[in-house]
Amino acid sequence: MIVSALSFTTLIFEMWNHITEAQKLRGFDIDRMNPVVRLRRAYVPIVTPLLLLLFRKANEFQIALETKGFGAPGQPTEVETFPWRSSDTAALAVFLAVFILSQMLRMQIAARLGS
Repeated sequence: MIVSALSFTTLIFEMWNHITEAQKLRGFDIDRMNPVVRLRRAYVPIVTPLLLLLFRKANEFQIALETKGFGAPGQPTEVETFPWRSSDTAALAVFLAVFILSQMLRMQIAARLGS
């Protein structure tokens, strides 16, 4: 959780930079404003999309964590592996034999229809 929180803080700074660059492209340059005007007018067009993007990203993180089972009650489940048995070999041999016979039959039918 600490690592995800630290990655979230870097995400905040990246989003801040993207939003400020986008605002500069729109002609809204914060660096040229004096500090009083900056506090009053400049941060609303930046903080509003930043908060909306952060809520969306936090929701995506929450879904990802829930998908991975963080916070789930009980013991975690694991994939159960089954050993290869002789009955599996026999079933594989039967399936392969049926496949080969069906392909041979298909080729014989195609040869009769083609001539």
